[in-house]
Order: sequence, then structure tokens, then C-alpha cells
Amino acid sequence: MQRENIFFVFRLMLSVVLLVFLAMLAIEFIFSSGVDSISIFLTSSGVLPQLLYLFFGGVVFCLIILLLQGDETVQCLIEPKGVLKRTWIKPSRLKCATRLIRFDKHNILLNAENIPFLLAHEEYLAFPDVKRYALYPRSQRVKLYRPYAFLFMYFKVPRDSWDEAADMIASKLKKLG
Repeated sequence: MQRENIFFVFRLMLSVVLLVFLAMLAIEFIFSSGVDSISIFLTSSGVLPQLLYLFFGGVVFCLIILLLQGDETVQCLIEPKGVLKRTWIKPSRLKCATRLIRFDKHNILLNAENIPFLLAHEEYLAFPDVKRYALYPRSQRVKLYRPYAFLFMYFKVPRDSWDEAADMIASKLKKLG
């Protein structure tokens, strides 16, 4: 389980709890007789502890799902026309079910060590479709944005090939510079 996934789970559940709280507050304001009922709602109704339970329950549930998904192997191929990113997993029925993909024995491939792998996700992003990009040399990360301000592809480049990959991406996307 990656650190980015854990932080995403916390941000997601914080957003969900905040939306539920605002919706409940709006409903209470609409159907109540005044501002006094809002203060009673916030202090005496027990809604705040329930929202805290919702937050921690959702975090635990999401982290269990992430643990059940298992490890994944990500391959990125930077081509002259774009970037191909593939995500492979060691297949099992449980791992496929938690990723909401079908377990199909016919699609399982063996690698060089005879370990079975299943292609879980594949995406291709052509360089002309990229509207914005960010290179992070310190952590060897590349972020490519298709529409403005929407992250489409995120991947890490091995340390030994960072300079070559960064130069290729920068040369292909120099119009965005």
C-alpha cells in the first residue's frame, strides 16, 4: 500500500464527512424553527460524534479494501508519440473483486520467472493531448494533465533513466514550457 493511497483515503473521507455535515446542517436549517434549533442540533443531537464514527469507519473500510487489493506492478513506456502505462497484479479472485475487475484465467500471463500476472489497467496518453505537465527530479515523478488542472497520468521513473526520460518529455512538450 502506497503512502499516496493512504493520504487519498483520508482526504476522501474528510470530504465525505464534510458534505454529509453540510447537508445535515442545511436540512436542519430548512426544517427548523430558527437559529436556536441549529445550536441544539450541533450540541445536543450527537451528530458530531456520529460524523467522527463515519470518518474513522470509512477510513478503516477503505484501508481494508486497499490491503485486499495487494501489490501492483506499474510499467511505463515513453514513446515518441505518447506514454503507455500498464498496471499488473498477481491475480486472485479476491484481488480482482476488490478492484472491480473480472477474474479471467485466459487473460493471465506468466512472466520470465513463471509468476502469473494479470493486466488490471492500461492507459495511453498522446503528447498532443497533454495540456500541462510537471517534472519532479528529486522524487523522479512525472505528472501529465490532459485538460487543464485535471491529473490524467502519474508515474515514477527509475533513478538511472530519469535524465533521458525528463529530456524526452520536455522536448515533446516544449510548446507548453
